[in-house]
Amino acid sequence: NFRLINNGLKIYLSKNIRSKYFVRASFQKLFKQYFQYGYWKVYVNKKHKTVTTMRQLVPAAFVLFNIVGILSGLFYSPLLAAYAAVISLYFAGALYSAYKKTGLQFSKMISIVYTFLILHLSYGTGYLKGILEFILLNKQPSKKSTELTR
Repeated sequence: NFRLINNGLKIYLSKNIRSKYFVRASFQKLFKQYFQYGYWKVYVNKKHKTVTTMRQLVPAAFVLFNIVGILSGLFYSPLLAAYAAVISLYFAGALYSAYKKTGLQFSKMISIVYTFLILHLSYGTGYLKGILEFILLNKQPSKKSTELTR
């Protein structure tokens, strides 16, 4: 999409287009998939010498927020309370979204919230690893990082 838009073209969206999507068989495989998505997004950004969309930064910021929030909260309890309040908002939004999709089917709601958490933490962690390896250490991708997650 970035290359198309960058060259003055447009993305066509249609409600009439149908496709099949096959989900990963486990939460572990989903984590690996989204970790790779985040990791390789940094490689693409480096190639194009730009961040292609701002929203790709949000999961990495979420991971950093969690690390800083928990660590700073260990040393200063008001920060832990502030961190807990913000994380509560995250889970409230996730629960609301899950409720809108499933109604009051509690087990499905929990699965959806857990999936949101996996998507955000794995993509963000992969993105941060990509920043470390591709930007800060100027490394090339390892052979292991090119293996498919299926």
